[in-house]
Amino acid sequence: MTANATPVQMPSQTSPYLPHKTFNTGLAGIKAGMVPDVLDNSVRPPTMSSGNWRAFLSALKFFGMVKENGKTTQQFEDLVKSFKTDRWKTCVKTYLVPAYTPIIDGLPLENATAAQLDNAFRERGKVDNQVLRKCVRFFLYILTEAGVSYSPRFSMRREGTGAKPKKNKPNVATIAGAKKDSSLASNSQSTTVPTGMVNQPMQFRRKEADGTIKTMEGGIMFPEDVNEADCKIIEAQLKVIRLYAGIESD
Repeated sequence: MTANATPVQMPSQTSPYLPHKTFNTGLAGIKAGMVPDVLDNSVRPPTMSSGNWRAFLSALKFFGMVKENGKTTQQFEDLVKSFKTDRWKTCVKTYLVPAYTPIIDGLPLENATAAQLDNAFRERGKVDNQVLRKCVRFFLYILTEAGVSYSPRFSMRREGTGAKPKKNKPNVATIAGAKKDSSLASNSQSTTVPTGMVNQPMQFRRKEADGTIKTMEGGIMFPEDVNEADCKIIEAQLKVIRLYAGIESD
């Protein structure tokens, strides 16, 4: 920035980090009726949880589509009406993309590196770790919807190498052999959650010979941005577990 340059005002609202499907669900729900004067809980789409609704409102405030008190703007009404129409791309580029200017000002989107993009969100957007990754993911979605080209290195950072992970066929014999080694069960409590993963705790109960109930802690891990392909992998593992337990698959 030169000495005569006008300083860019930093955003007062954290940039959106909700899944883009949640954002679209909110817009679709609003479009189903008349755009209200104020977005409050009474107009929350029935398919959205209260948590997702709050995240949706926070995103709209970041974009300037609604005011702090929830009052909608003319720009928001225009955006909603354009959803799923030919005008959508234009409205996203006109109304949503400019909100990121304070964060990406001076960043050459066409050839910047993933680290440069991360640093911009970290230093100017004041986010880090998992929130930073989610903010960047949503930002790239907005650019894509607006038809704005950006560095292919951004996608490489988000998607990895681009190569599909090799799916290893579950080894039933190996898992069945583990049934003889009860020491494997004790490892679950010491498991750490890798970056980018979510651990869903699970409890299993067994009735002991003396009538007492024994509770065993377990869990399942999956990526933060879990998708249909990931779910199919989990479903395949469930079939292996059923074989291990001697239960016929449905």
